[in-house]
Amino acid sequence: MQFPSTTTSRTRFLNQQMNGITGNSFIEIFRKNDELKRNVVSVRERKNLVKEILIYNNDNQTGSFLYFNGDFDPAKVREMAKNEQFTKFGDNLINQFGASTPGINSQNK
Repeated sequence: MQFPSTTTSRTRFLNQQMNGITGNSFIEIFRKNDELKRNVVSVRERKNLVKEILIYNNDNQTGSFLYFNGDFDPAKVREMAKNEQFTKFGDNLINQFGASTPGINSQNK
């Protein structure tokens, strides 16, 4: 999903929403903050597998949220997060498919 994030208040709102979604139920394995810009990768694990991955990026123009559900190798997931591969992957995926979320408009703050 992709959201407009062109105002400071909208960017803060989206950042707060991401924090609320992950809360205590996800493990944050990567975070990069630069003022209001955010890159966050959070996971939910069960036994020896990563079962869910949340990727959030916000560059003060656009916020994007990607969710993956499956059976992922924890070591590989952490390596990808450390090397910022999820950020690149998310950007490429959204650019390729033009994944805009209907019903979200920039007038909401």
